[in-house]
Amino acid sequence: MRELVHDLRDTWRGLRRDRLYSVAVVGTLALTLGASIAVFSIVNGVLLRPLGYPEPQSLVSIREILPGIHDRYPTLPVTMRHFEIWRDRATVFTSMAAMDWRTSTLTGAGEATQVVVLRTSGTLFDVLRIPTALGRGLTRDDENRERPAVTVISDQLWRERLGGDPAVIGRPLTLNGAQFTIVGVIPRGYSLPRLQPLGESGSVTNDFAAIVPFRISLARFDWMGQFNYGVVARLKPGATVQHARAEMNVLQGAVAEIARRETRAPAGLLAWVMPLEETIVGPVRRGLLLLLGAIGGLLLIACANLANLTLTRTIGRIRESAVRGALGASRWRLVRGVVVDQIVLAVAGGALGVAVAQTALRVFVTTAPIGLPRVQDVSIDARVLVFGAATALLAAVAVALVPAWRIGRGDLESVLRSRGRTSERGAVRIRSLLLTTQIALSVMLLVVSGLFVSSLTRLLRAESGFTSEGAVTIEVAPGSTTYPDTKQRAALYDRIYESVRPMPGVIAAAWTSALPLTGETFVDVILRPDRPVSPDARSANYRFISPEYFHAVGMPILQGR
Repeated sequence: MRELVHDLRDTWRGLRRDRLYSVAVVGTLALTLGASIAVFSIVNGVLLRPLGYPEPQSLVSIREILPGIHDRYPTLPVTMRHFEIWRDRATVFTSMAAMDWRTSTLTGAGEATQVVVLRTSGTLFDVLRIPTALGRGLTRDDENRERPAVTVISDQLWRERLGGDPAVIGRPLTLNGAQFTIVGVIPRGYSLPRLQPLGESGSVTNDFAAIVPFRISLARFDWMGQFNYGVVARLKPGATVQHARAEMNVLQGAVAEIARRETRAPAGLLAWVMPLEETIVGPVRRGLLLLLGAIGGLLLIACANLANLTLTRTIGRIRESAVRGALGASRWRLVRGVVVDQIVLAVAGGALGVAVAQTALRVFVTTAPIGLPRVQDVSIDARVLVFGAATALLAAVAVALVPAWRIGRGDLESVLRSRGRTSERGAVRIRSLLLTTQIALSVMLLVVSGLFVSSLTRLLRAESGFTSEGAVTIEVAPGSTTYPDTKQRAALYDRIYESVRPMPGVIAAAWTSALPLTGETFVDVILRPDRPVSPDARSANYRFISPEYFHAVGMPILQGR
């Protein structure tokens, strides 16, 4: 310990004497380690950290496969008719739940506003084992249309719109004109899976205001239509995803037989079963790992640069080392001094790097791509700090390795006899090798970055087919109680249109069931009138619009009207 304290004191004096070198090393490490820590924090939050549910490895998502359109739509969401058969007959799961996400208008709790509502079967709380901060969760009994309508609300809604009142249980909440009784409150920051309608990916989100149970009549659902719902299930102990796929495909055969009997249409059905975690993070895994590799390459470039800089400094102080050796310092002591120098600089650079990473992550969370899942889980935790410390230590060793080796094998006696005129051909060769390595890594990163920039540029320049400049969108969610039928909702749309169209600066206004670039929504099969049943029928995505739509979005009509 006495020698270590002495080494630290020598290091401090030497680094104070070489301030420019110290600032250069600490600054370089702060930037590169900060970038590495920030990227690892993203990888850790999105890929490595388990989903925030008990025994997440037992959770799976389920989708349907229609062989007739498998080439265009590899998988589809689930129709409610099929889900009810699965839930009643499947034996490989402890519980199963269906869900979809809707926008609803919240009234009666301050100013009316649109909120995100999760509609689900009451079994979701059993599947995910969702805790409640107040009250209870939903149960399958809450799906009974004869029972009072209930809801479980989020912590944010409870605090911001209901004043955080502990006596909120039993109070009414109005969503889309329908009244629900509050029976529970979800803990703060709790996230729920959001399975995308037509894509095989998903996410988790805490951006929701309430959870309400399905209270629907199966009679209004088609046997081979309305594939609109995500399904999540929990495997029984000892069951595997392979067991689940096998049983679900047997059930799908039974469902297809019922569909043929009821609709007299040929129907083939298969099941797609995937671990929930893979459904959520699988599509972004490769991109994040590639980003982590790129940052690792950047760190290697920085280490090569700093090793070269440190070697130059070491050569400049080789006579000082020779004098210390002549006064009795061992080779190990001299080598240790170089290593301690780099460890001290790495600690300083790592500490600044954590601050850089925190700043970068704050910016990232607010500007993250919409499709990136689990953004809310990205943070600097103990695992990230351990990674940062280990990376800083490895960087220190990598930077000190060549200078320490140079001192350890050098002939210090000849240095003293030469009065400083020593041949440094070996050092020049090492520096050239480090420089070559640095240039090679830089060129590789530049080539990869250039390819990404080229792809992004082509994407941004791609013709979208419409004009977004000056366009404003408004989402309207009519209450089912206030506007129970189609005529009343159509009259509401007409009133809104008539009030918007004359506004100053408005040159066109229109309705659409889905905005451009929002993905696929309504999908149906195209059939000829003379062939109501066709094995080679094509499917298409379609939308509903009002007459001025093409003018409003600046979409040209090439032929016809």
